[in-house]
Amino acid sequence: MSERTRKLLQAYIDHRLERKQGVSLREEYQGLNASSSFILSAKGFPYSLKAKHRVAHDGTVKTYYAADSVELLVREIYKKCGLKGASSHRGRRSLASKLNASNVPLETIPRTLGHSETKTTLVYIEITPSQLEKAAVLAL
Repeated sequence: MSERTRKLLQAYIDHRLERKQGVSLREEYQGLNASSSFILSAKGFPYSLKAKHRVAHDGTVKTYYAADSVELLVREIYKKCGLKGASSHRGRRSLASKLNASNVPLETIPRTLGHSETKTTLVYIEITPSQLEKAAVLAL
């Protein structure tokens, strides 16, 4: 984790402690309640997960859970920063692609993204023209 990320997370923890959102009387976890959600809404409540269903390539129905309100919040943050068309998944795609371009083993990338199967992760990885050129040279 980068130093900048650590500082941002600490600022968020300090903010929660100041507002007494999800705190405990214990000192562990910097005073946060370990059973509380880490990311809370502006009003101090946990975001709810909604069950969603997607049909897989083999026809089976896969159920997953998503916090639509968090996705909307992330989109708004990106929009205010001037990043058009950005989403939380765009960041995941960038991470997966960057790890792949940095020669991180393909078996490691799904674990980084929280995927149980490599084939799920392959959809996130974008191959750059430079990577294609290297592959063509190796094929000669």
